[in-house]
Amino acid sequence: MKKTALLLAFVTLSGFGACNGVPRAVFEPPHQAKIAESLLDECDKPVAIPDRDLSQAEEHALWGKDRRALGNCGYDKHILNQAVRVQQGHTK
Repeated sequence: MKKTALLLAFVTLSGFGACNGVPRAVFEPPHQAKIAESLLDECDKPVAIPDRDLSQAEEHALWGKDRRALGNCGYDKHILNQAVRVQQGHTK
């Protein structure tokens, strides 16, 4: 009787009793999101404005360069934010 109780305790604790032919669920490990290196780069710094009077063409060129840099940075950070949220399992 003592051996039977000991054997029953061993089988129950070892999990052998749970092997009744029912397949167990297999979980795949989480996959790391591939994030482009360009998204991890620093944003372009604002253009340096010369210490002199600028022509209207120069002013527009510098303004355009700053606006493109700001727009590209905002878009890159938005995409990076989405990638991180997917990686962490957040949906929004």
